[in-house]
Amino acid sequence: MTEVTLTPNEQTFIKALTKKRLQHNEKTGACNTPYGDSTLEEVLLRGFSGELAFCRIFNIFPSFEYDNYRNNTFDCHINGLEIEVKTTNRQDGWLGVKDCPKIDNDLPDYFALMYECQPATYRFMGFCSASSIINPAHYTTNLGYYQLPHPLYTAYQQELVPEIRGWKCEQHEKQLS
Repeated sequence: MTEVTLTPNEQTFIKALTKKRLQHNEKTGACNTPYGDSTLEEVLLRGFSGELAFCRIFNIFPSFEYDNYRNNTFDCHINGLEIEVKTTNRQDGWLGVKDCPKIDNDLPDYFALMYECQPATYRFMGFCSASSIINPAHYTTNLGYYQLPHPLYTAYQQELVPEIRGWKCEQHEKQLS
């Protein structure tokens, strides 16, 4: 699998951006739901780190917004496709998508899953189309290793694919063969 380790400068930047996002969320009363044992700050830090790692792997530019990031489009774009990046700190972690008003109105074309395999090191696990994951068969509150407080749309890592519409991670493809 393709991995990238964030540089010390990238880590410092992400920590500062995470603090800005937390301050903005507190000011606006934004609702966040951390799952597992992580604090909200840890979840946001891991999530944005995963987004940046994904963008480095695919050589694309992430969104650095902190005051309008929830109302903005998705995390990044590949060949005109909107991508929402999700990050887990579990090797067996699932791709999870919250059921929220945004689901009904606007979905990305694809979700991508990143795994934080060690501090500041992230592994690309694959893609899942929004139309594949947003359906009743994927709606659950039980991940097997964790009972969720709220239902999520989920997909196993085995359901993820290494490419979308011909756009693939070359390093990932080489390691699969």
